Amino acid sequence: MKHKKIKSRLLILMAVLMPLISFNGLAVEDSKLPETAPCTVCSANGKTSEVPIKARSRYQGEIFYFCTVACKDQFDKDPLSMILGPLPRPMPDFTAETLKGKKISLKSKKYKGQIILIDFWATWCLPCLETMPELERIQQKYKKGRNVTVLGISLDSGTKARQKIQKVIKEKKVSYPVWQDTTKPSAFETFKLKSVPTLFLIDQKRQIVAQWASKADHKAIEKQIQVLLNKK
Repeated sequence: MKHKKIKSRLLILMAVLMPLISFNGLAVEDSKLPETAPCTVCSANGKTSEVPIKARSRYQGEIFYFCTVACKDQFDKDPLSMILGPLPRPMPDFTAETLKGKKISLKSKKYKGQIILIDFWATWCLPCLETMPELERIQQKYKKGRNVTVLGISLDSGTKARQKIQKVIKEKKVSYPVWQDTTKPSAFETFKLKSVPTLFLIDQKRQIVAQWASKADHKAIEKQIQVLLNKK
């Protein structure tokens, strides 16, 4: 009987300690890390490509991935420095390119007085691709007479970038405009992005009034759009 009690206590102790036990330099809870993803810290420095992931950290209910333990430690020391910024704030000016290579900006008369939902994404970003059908639904719902536009801005670069972007647009049946972030300074830098997907809601006065990092809650997006539409 005494041995059974000891065994029971040991099992409870193991259950408590297991999440803290290291395995190949990573916590056991990190053993299910994705093979590759953008590193949050590297992305903050403009390096947005996918890299092998070695660590992760949770902050305000969201999970952030890192290519090294050093990047994780840097994030953990000051996670607030990774936050996009206070709201509302003026939308920074930026220039991008259409998929036909034409330079374009939101200063165009076409977008004057519009409510604009900007989606920064990339073809290699799975959460970005999962978001696109909902963004298309929002575009279809508000495009007629509501002065609401969804705008995708792809971070893809390289000789085959446009081909990859166009393939995704076709597969996801996207009708909203998609631009490419190829000019200098990049929109990624101008908006001080940390990762993708990141979405910004811009009001009629060119103020950023809402923002979402990682996969967004589309009900929350529509609620914010409706608030702007109801303003006189």
